[in-house]
Amino acid sequence: MSSPKYSILLPTRNGIKFLPTCIRSIVSQKYDDYELIVSDNHSIDGTASYLHSINDTRVHVFKPEKELAMVDHFEWITSKASGRWVLYIGDDDGLQPYFFRLADRLTELANARRIRAITSRRAYFFWKGCEEIYGNMCISYDAQNAVRIKRTVVESLRALSGRISYFELPQCYTYSLFRMDLISEAARRQGRLFTSVNPDANLASIACSLDRYFLYCGIPLGWVGSSPKSTGFSHAVIPNETEALTKGRQNEERLSRFADASSVGYNAAAGDLRLQSVTLFYWESLLQTRKLRSWAKNLLFLAFPARLLVFSSAFIQIVTRKDIFAQSKLDMLRKVVETNGDSYLFILLFSRLLKSYARAAKKVLRITRRLHPHPETDIAIRHSWAESQELSMESAGEEVARSLLATNFLANAQETRQRKHAVQ
Repeated sequence: MSSPKYSILLPTRNGIKFLPTCIRSIVSQKYDDYELIVSDNHSIDGTASYLHSINDTRVHVFKPEKELAMVDHFEWITSKASGRWVLYIGDDDGLQPYFFRLADRLTELANARRIRAITSRRAYFFWKGCEEIYGNMCISYDAQNAVRIKRTVVESLRALSGRISYFELPQCYTYSLFRMDLISEAARRQGRLFTSVNPDANLASIACSLDRYFLYCGIPLGWVGSSPKSTGFSHAVIPNETEALTKGRQNEERLSRFADASSVGYNAAAGDLRLQSVTLFYWESLLQTRKLRSWAKNLLFLAFPARLLVFSSAFIQIVTRKDIFAQSKLDMLRKVVETNGDSYLFILLFSRLLKSYARAAKKVLRITRRLHPHPETDIAIRHSWAESQELSMESAGEEVARSLLATNFLANAQETRQRKHAVQ
């Protein structure tokens, strides 16, 4: 029997509140050339009973022998995949109703260009319970009918300088696809696939270390679910100071356990997870994937000029975030800088230059857009819980699909793809 085209990997633990919605977003689509692999990491909330009730030959349920740390769970579930392309999805995420139609077109283009990683724009579904962080926002969906080929070195340097987040690189959760030979090569050269405790940044560093290009699509492939269960939710800022102190201490304990429980550690050269800097998260994953790069690339990403960008960017992220723990994080950052043999004063001075450059670049971009208007978004959909009390991920997907159909968006994707695939 031939292997399926897609392996959709869904690691879960105690996700019964969100898991059925996630699975329905996949199995409800009229498409068969995939396997959905669900790994239950010893849930105690009824997840096992629900998974046992699923009667679908495309769905395969597994359970590791013992409870695993998150990154080890990702490693374990990856070993069960047999598809030619791999997608990871969280239990509070979901696929767009047009996922397979769009993914088939993108993988066709990627194969023709020998590209092994694909990512798309992010669309967000905010589950109830996130109001203290995201307000009443329910869904945020933007799409642009454009497909581009991007250089991994350029985008990595932009991520290290804080110009973009590593979330805009191919990484975990719903909107990125990886060809299996990319996954296999990384695992072979490192002895295992995941070498950092942060699996999403880890996959981004793998894709950008092994290949020169990745494919970017302006049409979201899935919903990024934000819920109180999400890993990223614990990184958010709590506006109430008393509550923030309580949750901050709980979060520090959680992050410490998160790193200690994993079979791979967090590289001390990047501090620790409590700094909560996306730039440092990505740089740490680059530190942990040295075996995938040439000495020249390692010099580019890990030498003093790169550290200057990384630490200055992390400094800016900390001071511009309204966080009552900012001073303690700055003290931690200072120790990280000095541990790497660099000057903290020099970092402070360079961060001012970096911030001034970022402001100037934004002004130039605004002027350029006024002179040469080019829409960043062709379709934009927003809903709040105040106006859409009964909105679900399924109904949100149906609304998105109707909007795409009304504008003939997906039908025009082939022509747009051919016209806009020049290297950026």
